[in-house]
Amino acid sequence: MAKEKNTARERMQNDADFYDAKEHIKIQEAVKTIDKSLKRTVNNAKEKIDEIDFPDIKKDDKDIAPTTIDGAKVLSTTSALRIIYYLMAVNGEIYHSEEEKFDLIGKELDPEFMSNREKIVKRCKTQMKRVEERDDYYDTIQRGVTTAISLSKPTKDSFITPKLLVWDLLSVAYSDDHYDESEKKLIRFIVKKLNVNETEFLEMESSFLTLMDIQKENDWIKTTNRQYKEIEKVVNELADRKAVILESVHDLITL
Repeated sequence: MAKEKNTARERMQNDADFYDAKEHIKIQEAVKTIDKSLKRTVNNAKEKIDEIDFPDIKKDDKDIAPTTIDGAKVLSTTSALRIIYYLMAVNGEIYHSEEEKFDLIGKELDPEFMSNREKIVKRCKTQMKRVEERDDYYDTIQRGVTTAISLSKPTKDSFITPKLLVWDLLSVAYSDDHYDESEKKLIRFIVKKLNVNETEFLEMESSFLTLMDIQKENDWIKTTNRQYKEIEKVVNELADRKAVILESVHDLITL
């Protein structure tokens, strides 16, 4: 387990954006060891379900709680990707940087992501077209998220934990350097629906903001003409701060 945690810490350390999709699965392994020999299987019934345009589903919080696998509450990767796409679209415009982050996460979560991407996006766009006079755009997005959680059917080789999904959502929200109010509102709604501890979420959010500030300072240092020996102390201090924060976030996500 110690080795797995070290690997997860290295994943977070190496990404300038604080999110390395290539090591994404290693964090999941740190959350819960799964049977790696189990191959991903999808039967015909599930394929047909994915193609159906479901009506909005309204359930109590207890009815849409994440499924439990080996004692850990998880969501299916397909539902997670739909939720991420809804977040990208909630402010009315999807940026290229957000799409790039979406694709990176998708490829790591689902080996067949590029084949499934169109279907996932189509389902989300269909939901977003259901704007009626009595509803606004945000409400439509929010119902889409609720439906995605309700229809989640994770398997042992295709799942994501709620806290890791929330971290992914933060990484997508910040990928365009602008975390707007509609994104904040939707992420908080998701946090509540997935029963993520609010204090832990606020810690994750604060940590991400701090990491972004550190990165901006690092980027600024790269533009200076000062000799490295003059800025070495600052560079080392920033690296130390980043390492401490990443360690804390890693521990929080993998609890």
